[in-house]
Amino acid sequence: MASIIKADGETESVDIVKGSAQLSQLQTLVGGYIEHLRLSDGDDMWMNEDGLRLGLAPNMLASLIAERSIVGDVVVTNLGEVE
Repeated sequence: MASIIKADGETESVDIVKGSAQLSQLQTLVGGYIEHLRLSDGDDMWMNEDGLRLGLAPNMLASLIAERSIVGDVVVTNLGEVE
């Protein structure tokens, strides 16, 4: 099960669909084209690749997890959860 970490600090769980609909689902959850980041624990973080240009709000919790500055809503998945 994946976690959504919103820029306002709210978190929620979400099931990631299997197959060709994954990309569309991730794009919807982050509000645009996705960028992938492999986290130090092996999990994956998916974020809006245009977040800085769009002026999305800083995501403090995601930034702590990623150990770098992150903006906007993100999705964190377990290794192998997204194909």
